[in-house]
Amino acid sequence: MKALVVVDMQDFFDPCGKNYRKVKEKVVKKIDQFQRYGNKIIVVQFMKQHKICKEVTEAIKGDHLYVEKYNQGGGDTLYESLKDSGFLNTIDSYHFCGVHTCWCVHDTAKGLMEIFREKNINSKVRVLANACACHHDSADNPYQTLCLNSQYFCVPYIKP
Repeated sequence: MKALVVVDMQDFFDPCGKNYRKVKEKVVKKIDQFQRYGNKIIVVQFMKQHKICKEVTEAIKGDHLYVEKYNQGGGDTLYESLKDSGFLNTIDSYHFCGVHTCWCVHDTAKGLMEIFREKNINSKVRVLANACACHHDSADNPYQTLCLNSQYFCVPYIKP
């Protein structure tokens, strides 16, 4: 089974500007797509006081899990929540999307992948190129290079 991991889709992170508005639409489409095939939705939220954007919460209808993190990465918090909820034993492929690809999405996916490696868990971690945004989206940006060349992802980041 697959899971869509939606990272930090909170209006607090609107500095992505027009990219954030575009990615909201793409994330909602991905949620619909994943739910249509019976897959799970996992929403990772940075600190509870910053609410998940309305478009995302309204799109979630099926089996889902909310995870609250208190640091940029949150891979450890995500892993513990997956284990406690029983999702860990049913998911073999995690597809990440959201905002601040170069920080939040990258670090959360990377953290989860590192834990999977340590514990010999054979689940895939992917970042969906067409449902991410970052305020660093430009060809000459070092964070973009980090996203493009990351060794942690099965699918490289490509601007939406």
